[in-house]
Amino acid sequence: MPALVSMVEAGLGVGVVPRLAMPDDGHGMLVSIPLRDPAVSRTIGLIHPRGKALNPVASLFYDLLAQRVEARQK
Repeated sequence: MPALVSMVEAGLGVGVVPRLAMPDDGHGMLVSIPLRDPAVSRTIGLIHPRGKALNPVASLFYDLLAQRVEARQK
């Protein structure tokens, strides 16, 4: 994201970034405008090393994410 922010600071356009990457109110050059209508979503995924089983904590985390996704699709 730093490259995109730098390009916007240089006046090369605008950028769409996740909320956590949006500059705060104290930024000297940029202002953030939350996109609310239409609602914006994105697909995320869990990554791990190929050929290795998830450790117990990561497996529980994966199960929690899968349950949340399934509950939202109902």
